[in-house]
Amino acid sequence: MVSKIISIFLSKVALIGATLLLFTQVAQAGDDPAVEPGPLRTRPGSFALKLEPGLAIPMTDPQSRIYNFGGAFMVKALIAVTPYLDLGPSVSFYALPTG
Repeated sequence: MVSKIISIFLSKVALIGATLLLFTQVAQAGDDPAVEPGPLRTRPGSFALKLEPGLAIPMTDPQSRIYNFGGAFMVKALIAVTPYLDLGPSVSFYALPTG
């Protein structure tokens, strides 16, 4: 009984999603090579240092029984290769207190 309800729900979600994708307008943009990159486009060779805080949550056993909620932090050093592609190393830190 429950699996039938779930199946009907997923069918409705798939139908709504397909309908939304069918009637969505497609955006078309062209690049003019003579135009300089704007403030949102990255110039090749530029450097960026990104600091990303986050929340760490243990999801499955045995970690969820051993650890509590904690913090996460990521540091990225990126160099732009093209206006749309950055490459570089990243380091992640996680702190989960035992409980």
